[in-house]
Amino acid sequence: MSIKKHILSLFFIVFYFVAHPSKAIGIATGPSLGVAGYYASFDSITPGKTNVTISNRAIQLGGFAKLDLALFYARLDALIGLNWHHLPHHVDSKCLKHLTVPVTIGVSLFDTIRPHLGIVFHASFSDDEQSNQITLIETYKKKIQGYLFGVGLDLGNFLIDLDFQAAFSTLPRKSIDPLLVDGDKDYTPKQFVLKVGYNLLGLLN
Repeated sequence: MSIKKHILSLFFIVFYFVAHPSKAIGIATGPSLGVAGYYASFDSITPGKTNVTISNRAIQLGGFAKLDLALFYARLDALIGLNWHHLPHHVDSKCLKHLTVPVTIGVSLFDTIRPHLGIVFHASFSDDEQSNQITLIETYKKKIQGYLFGVGLDLGNFLIDLDFQAAFSTLPRKSIDPLLVDGDKDYTPKQFVLKVGYNLLGLLN
């Protein structure tokens, strides 16, 4: 049975490459626009208040570079997080909140679908960590660096990616609200990110 499985697996791989030849090396690069956000709900012990919900949205603007190696690919993004509360009427340094750099590797299936995973690096531009009272959003902003997994879709020169990101580190629930149920338990910050990139090099093909 084990030999049959190996033969079937080898047959599938050979069939895929024969029926769907892929370019050995390919490069894609261009601008990228993303929307990131999170939502969570927690039980509360406050009288008359059954739960506490938290949420946030952010705009990410930057660029990407993608290298295809036959069936596999590697991608690097550099995305500036924008404070959408300041836009479009207050365009200044306070609009720039943080820099997020996801590094992903994945598989390109039929040159269309791209399941992938990776790690996320994060750097803040603000001085809020010097404040005595750090809001939950700022805590999230410093904690959201960890890993990601998701799926991408290539439609011509457009590259669409939906990622789930989670932090490597945690924060106590009582930092969200001191009256949450199981406040001493840890909570892992996480968020979803939807990115749309445009391959400028595709215009040259």
